[in-house]
Amino acid sequence: MTCRIIKPTGILAGVIDYYWIVEHPGNRSVHRELVYPQLFLQMMFYFGSRFTQRHADGTSLQLPPGCICGLKDHYVHVEVTSGFGLLGVVFLPHAARQILGIPVNEMRGINVPLSDWLGRAGSELEERIFQASCHDDRIAILEAFLLGRLSEPSYDQRRIAACIRQLQRKPWAISLKDLAGQACLSDRQFERIFAGFAGTTPKQFHRIARLNHAIEMAGIQKRVNLTSVALASGYYDQAHFNNEFREMTGLSPRQFFRISCDTGSVF
Repeated sequence: MTCRIIKPTGILAGVIDYYWIVEHPGNRSVHRELVYPQLFLQMMFYFGSRFTQRHADGTSLQLPPGCICGLKDHYVHVEVTSGFGLLGVVFLPHAARQILGIPVNEMRGINVPLSDWLGRAGSELEERIFQASCHDDRIAILEAFLLGRLSEPSYDQRRIAACIRQLQRKPWAISLKDLAGQACLSDRQFERIFAGFAGTTPKQFHRIARLNHAIEMAGIQKRVNLTSVALASGYYDQAHFNNEFREMTGLSPRQFFRISCDTGSVF
């Protein structure tokens, strides 16, 4: 399996974090992956074999060829018969609304087909992406499309972006009440405006940020010390860490990091 990361150009660097491309040869094996909560929305294009998303409650969903993936609060499993490719557009956590044009919490936890979002224009974008001769051409098509939909950031977006940066950098070091005060908003206003740009409530975003910090911190340790990871990421104690980790990934921290160490990645 090959993976390639491409950074956006020009003004899009303020909206898009990166594009990513994954390709897997067609050897008829089944590829499975755990997708745990992340802090961003994505636009995804699936090539080759169809992908199936399986949820903790036993339900499953076949993913459309092109879609917007809203921010997810809980884990899902994705599986596909090998012989596939992915092209993803990862939005900066505060900026997807500049492209989507709607409060992004309306897409929370769901995958919206491009044809549902944009009608014929979405179907035409899919067709152009799939018919392009190479990934570089696909990125060029995407950048032209994104630039055509790009709007100026609003004042609300700028102040929510500042709050998001703090939550990403040090999720353990600041309270949500303090963030609301820094944004000059009441708690209720802060929750509503934050969700419209970030895709979920401040509380849930904070939980996801803390989880991601713990996973990133463990990834740089030669031997994972779960107690130090938990406390350094802002969890009250080991039990709090274990319970929240299992809720959001479906695995205990020990199971999760053992898989990561054994395979070099998580699933």
